[in-house]
Amino acid sequence: MAASENQFIPVDVGGVDLRIDVKATHKAYEDLTEECTCPQCRNFMAQIQEAISPALVTELMLVGINPYKPTEILHICPVQTGHSYGVNYHFVGVWSESAQLKLEPSQGQMQRVPIQVAGIGGHVYENEMPAPDVFARPYMNLELNLTAQWVIDDPEPK
Repeated sequence: MAASENQFIPVDVGGVDLRIDVKATHKAYEDLTEECTCPQCRNFMAQIQEAISPALVTELMLVGINPYKPTEILHICPVQTGHSYGVNYHFVGVWSESAQLKLEPSQGQMQRVPIQVAGIGGHVYENEMPAPDVFARPYMNLELNLTAQWVIDDPEPK
């Protein structure tokens, strides 16, 4: 779908005003089939029901995101409560004018806004992480900081 065909609606995501094409985002998640098979990603997916709260599920679904299909999972490090992950969800969207005013100073090309969604901290990025091919442009990335226990049989990363 070309950008001129997008049906952007104003949406507040964790206190940040964005313009999101909810239908195009939902369709992209329906078509998304990619899944990483590395141990860190498999572990997070084995714990996804425990790692994301019902409130977070609701918030993500309101903007067309399937919370059980992250588009990227980044294992950060072991922490006292399990393992820290950066969990990414792409969506079809653009900054609103008010969100542009909140952009943090960038290092290089990255433009981001800090966000809290259902009590979970993270950032919204514009075109920072490459999106799977099913996402129409313009797309954005929501990265959330989540924790999961190590439950698979593979050796636990240190």
